Amino acid sequence: MTRYVLGAVVSDHDSSVCLLADGKMVGCVSEERLCRVRHGDPRNSIRRAMSAVLAEAGIELPEVAAIFCDTDHFFPPGEEPVEVFPDYPHKERIYQITHHLGHAASAFLPSPFDEAAFLTVDASGGIAPVVGDRDVKRYWTFTPRELSFMEQGFQAAHAHSPLGELLERLPGGEARNYPAESLTVGYAKRGGKIVELADHFADGSLGYLYALCSHFLDMEEGSFMGLASHGHPTELCDAMKEVIVLEPEGRVRIDDRWMRYWQDEYVLDDPVAIKRLTDHFLKSFGPGRKFFGAITQKHMDFAFAVQQRLEEALVHVTAHLYNMTKMDNLVMAGGVALNSVANGVVLAKTPFSNIFVQPAASDDGLALGFAQFGDYVLAGLPKAKSFTMGSACTGPDRDGEIDAFVESLRQGTLPVEYVDSLPYVERVDVLWKGPNDTEYERTAMLRTGPHKHVAHLPIGPRGGIEYKFEIFARHPEDYEKPAAAAPVAKNGRAAIAEVEQPEYVDPNRPTDPFEMFLYDHRDVAGVLDGERAFVGPEQVTIDPTNLCDNNCLACWTKSPLLSRFAPPQEWHRQTLPEDLMHGLIDDLADLGTQRVRFTGGGDPFVHPKMIEFLEHVKERGMIACVTTNFTSITQKKVHRMAEIGVDEITASVWAGTPDMYARSHPAKTQKSFWQIESFLRELCAAKKPHMQVVVANVLFSMNYMETREMLDFALRVGADGVYYTVVDSVAKPTDGLLLTPPHLSVLRSHLDEVKQRVDDENQTRPRPFILDNFDGLIRRLDAVGATRGDYDRQTVDAIPCYIGWIFARITADGKVAPCCRGSNMPLGDLHEQSFKEIWHGHLYRHFRKMALNEKKSHPFFKPIQCHRTCDNLMHNENHHRKMMRITAEEKRHLIDFVVNGGSR
Repeated sequence: MTRYVLGAVVSDHDSSVCLLADGKMVGCVSEERLCRVRHGDPRNSIRRAMSAVLAEAGIELPEVAAIFCDTDHFFPPGEEPVEVFPDYPHKERIYQITHHLGHAASAFLPSPFDEAAFLTVDASGGIAPVVGDRDVKRYWTFTPRELSFMEQGFQAAHAHSPLGELLERLPGGEARNYPAESLTVGYAKRGGKIVELADHFADGSLGYLYALCSHFLDMEEGSFMGLASHGHPTELCDAMKEVIVLEPEGRVRIDDRWMRYWQDEYVLDDPVAIKRLTDHFLKSFGPGRKFFGAITQKHMDFAFAVQQRLEEALVHVTAHLYNMTKMDNLVMAGGVALNSVANGVVLAKTPFSNIFVQPAASDDGLALGFAQFGDYVLAGLPKAKSFTMGSACTGPDRDGEIDAFVESLRQGTLPVEYVDSLPYVERVDVLWKGPNDTEYERTAMLRTGPHKHVAHLPIGPRGGIEYKFEIFARHPEDYEKPAAAAPVAKNGRAAIAEVEQPEYVDPNRPTDPFEMFLYDHRDVAGVLDGERAFVGPEQVTIDPTNLCDNNCLACWTKSPLLSRFAPPQEWHRQTLPEDLMHGLIDDLADLGTQRVRFTGGGDPFVHPKMIEFLEHVKERGMIACVTTNFTSITQKKVHRMAEIGVDEITASVWAGTPDMYARSHPAKTQKSFWQIESFLRELCAAKKPHMQVVVANVLFSMNYMETREMLDFALRVGADGVYYTVVDSVAKPTDGLLLTPPHLSVLRSHLDEVKQRVDDENQTRPRPFILDNFDGLIRRLDAVGATRGDYDRQTVDAIPCYIGWIFARITADGKVAPCCRGSNMPLGDLHEQSFKEIWHGHLYRHFRKMALNEKKSHPFFKPIQCHRTCDNLMHNENHHRKMMRITAEEKRHLIDFVVNGGSR
């Protein structure tokens, strides 16, 4: 019986799967090769790669003898663990393998050598503590069963600590703060164990250093290596020798005077962030290259110095490795092993005669290493080679598919297939039309596997066919048929000039100037106190429901790219009860809240009582705002919003043309775009003078070129402004939507045109058309980490965080969050307490104290991830300006009469 073994890397940035049959290669492929999104789609998905290699063997997953991987669970922030292999019935045959063992196995076992020394060198990976059994698993851990299996074929240089011992050493810490390995050396002989002789921790990581220096010049590592060839020896080479220190016995150390790895007792959240560089580094090497800045000779010389020192470090390590092993052959793996220039220097300057580096030496090669090591142990450590890699062409064979596809075309049909990207898919229809057709026809697709659907579409005599998929999940929403677009209103643009910003009028505000000052600055008094709040939040965002009838590609919760990592169906059904909502609105009004915005994980207008909530907010004298995708809107609701006088209406469209809208919203069609345009025109024509309509657009790799068309759309419907922001990827599943440097270059050029057009338009307007938070957008685009979605790292800690005094978010499950991104840090539950009780409670007071005094990289803020991106930055900056306007005498008055409760 054939022994099938599956290897998978699912927790890293390069997901991949490998399948072996009796040790022979069946297939090995990276997820990104199949989903066409760099680094995978999403990061923790391997469904395409796994389906491909299983199809090559003609088997299903339960037929696999064992699975070897880096983790069998994915841990979404703040959520319950998600199984990576839910369809595999033999859980006891799933083994987690350490990161650097995977690298070592991927270097030696597919090599042509019977014995070899090995070097694995990368950024970091793979030491985790030991737990008693899988049921108590909470962090990245190994069970005794898994360690016992690894010990059959691997002798480690470093023992794994028990979880309890680790947490005693790091009170309040987590296992991820245990320093991982970045470099290991050892040897291997076929028929015996892979022996690790020494390991180096990540605080001396050559991979982190090389990546950080690459980011310092705003480029990736491959480009940085190429740039080094244009540099020359300078004094920078001497400085770099102080950064990377070569120590006895083949060890290397990164001098912490130049780069930091620890923050207090914790590992830095992002070891390749520029914040790792010390002042000493910046003074010695100068400022880094600005985003899209010119590459100077000093930049080239800097790259030369780093590359040269890396080569010297690798020669130092491998020369000592040769002295320990006296073997002729060297095998290498890990991301640093992709530095082919350094590899050549190692071969030339050490006694090794031969060197082997397999093409997938980076983390995508771990799947190969895991599978080969697992099979090597299951086979009893055989002396004979089972597979030698002679080619990188290990992906699925397409010859048969191509022949079948061509034959189908000859017979006049186009075969199409869909692999489920949404959870709980019940059926898939394909909408198609020929070159002369005006309407789409619908064909139900045939399910041919657990997650696969196929259909054959007829091709007419003239050829050509256009098609798209419509997916129906277990709880499909009703879709309204869009109405035809209304004609352009001649006075549509003129209405912009009449708009006035909504103003909050507080009936309780005193008339005495001194009392008025104290009343208006109660929020400032709270900051001066440091914990307590003397007035409610100025603005509150409420998620009435998580239900939505759309699935925007860049959405945090409904994007089809999220696949099984989307929120569970229970989350999507969460809705705030009517009585709770009305009680909340009254609480907010009593506390002095000025502005209430309805938005959220779903669309507010899916809630059946949304209009009543808006009416209640207006009745209590607060500013009523709503953000909606406008696909749940009806004509009646449009006119009711105008009658009520909803102060701010934000329409999330994310496209400037019908075609782009349909492409970026897979559940919708071009007609949906026309319906939105029609309703927006009606609203802008019917709204009262104080009302404001803004068209919002999230920019990502698909729609970034349509900013000018988005402006045209906003002007065409008679809106009062347009808002652009950049996509915020969700734990990597939507990383393929992030903007790359070429995207950003085009986008900046188009935004310059948008700004100029608006400036020209506003020359003739009594009230200007609004480019909402345009400066904030430009700042994010210019951020060093913009291409990684790290938009606010450089600014989020520039000023204190006051958000605990001025803002709150209510999620659809009734939880009270301190900020837009704070749903994973609830401070109370409206089903158990009133908002007033939560607002003045001890959890809120503790949050305010931490937010005001600690940096956002502090572990306390890990659930929010605000050190990377802050959606309340504009609110916080506005309040900071208010704080800075207060004089010392005014602060004294606020402390005396508000904080301490004194009287005049």
